[in-house]
Amino acid sequence: MSGPGVPSSAPLLTVLPMTFGQALDRVFRLLKGNWKVLLRIALVPSTIMAASFVPLVGFFIGIVQPWRDAPRPAPLAGSVIGLLLVAMVIAQMAMLVAYALYQPAASYAALQADAGESISFRGAYGRAWMKVGRYLWLMMLKGIIAAAPTIVFAAMVGGAVLILTMHGNGHLGPSGAMLLLFPLIILLYTLSEAYMILALIWMAFAFPASIQEDLTAAASIVRSVRLTKGARVRIFLLGAVIYAICYVAALVVECILGLVGGLAVIAGMALHVAMNPWGYIGIGIALMCLLAFLILWVACSSAAYSVAFAVLYRNQRMCEQGMTPLGDPTPA
Repeated sequence: MSGPGVPSSAPLLTVLPMTFGQALDRVFRLLKGNWKVLLRIALVPSTIMAASFVPLVGFFIGIVQPWRDAPRPAPLAGSVIGLLLVAMVIAQMAMLVAYALYQPAASYAALQADAGESISFRGAYGRAWMKVGRYLWLMMLKGIIAAAPTIVFAAMVGGAVLILTMHGNGHLGPSGAMLLLFPLIILLYTLSEAYMILALIWMAFAFPASIQEDLTAAASIVRSVRLTKGARVRIFLLGAVIYAICYVAALVVECILGLVGGLAVIAGMALHVAMNPWGYIGIGIALMCLLAFLILWVACSSAAYSVAFAVLYRNQRMCEQGMTPLGDPTPA
């Protein structure tokens, strides 16, 4: 194998697919060796997510005011719901843009780290910003493909309920029809969720392929489907292990926060501390701690997934080429 810049006498190393254990070890080493940069990159979308939802929750509480005794008039309630929906759409759009920038930035950083190159926060996001429109469309296209059966399923269930309601003159129709519809709903929901998992596995390499090979959104998805052949079990296992580790970590931290909060409540009751204002201050501090943990938890899990997919993508790409010059960290 020779070509421009590669001497014909250069020793060649046959690249074999990584085993699950090798891939897991590689992901752990990259995260450990580059955790500061990878965490900074991942903190951007998780912080934006929190920043978009905290005002949304406050807005909801402020306009609904559940402590009011008198219900709001119907026209005012409709306006409140409309404003809330607009705020939710704005929050979703903010997160979509944030993750459309994060995914290529994290993929680029992980690929550079896996190749032994230096990575930086500015370099990663600067590379992603160069073609933000492409990555935004890729993010939307992935969501449409993965969620298509779920959308169809929701439409079918809604249509079935509407037909039964019309048939029953405003009620859900005969109980026998609902008994037949319920297992069908469970079956369709299970199938749509299974498809979503498979689709996400097929498209796991879309962002690494797009930023590494300069592919369009549609071409990167096609490329991902082809490259994931032979690696889909490893992708699933790596994703499952990362999910399990993050889930256990969340449980441990929640238990610690719950224990500390419970001890604080018991201490306050024993010392006869007034609920107003100290109790509300304590609740506010607890919520801030929980929010900070959620931001960090989302960032860590996002970084781990990005590194895992980048490592497997690069290995699959090198295996596709067959050989690479010995000592060269990047495929020719």
